[in-house]
Amino acid sequence: MGPDAYRTAGLAEAGARNPSGMGLEMVTCQSAEAAMEGAQIVTTCTADKQYATILTDNMVGNGVHINAIGGDCPGKTELAPAILHRSSIFMEYPEQTRMEGEIQQLDPDNPRDLFGMLMRAAGAA
Repeated sequence: MGPDAYRTAGLAEAGARNPSGMGLEMVTCQSAEAAMEGAQIVTTCTADKQYATILTDNMVGNGVHINAIGGDCPGKTELAPAILHRSSIFMEYPEQTRMEGEIQQLDPDNPRDLFGMLMRAAGAA
């Protein structure tokens, strides 16, 4: 799903070829809302360099896993802040993620680094 129909069609075509033989199916949707229906794992990866809301809070059900990888520079986001406020957030590099990731929308003192907490508890960090 994307705003550019030509690019979306090309991505869908390439995506349909890549998982062939792996039991996966690529489905093209006309809207983000349609793409979210029944989804359990979601990856956002847009190229727009701005604060954007690709997913709103009402689109994301409980227990959905989101890989939000498109918020990759300062000022660029994809998730509504309300999603972050009700989520368990795991990040590999908290300092970088606070500058370039989705959590740049949160208060800097917001303790959301569950990945780091798990790693420290396991003695790996």
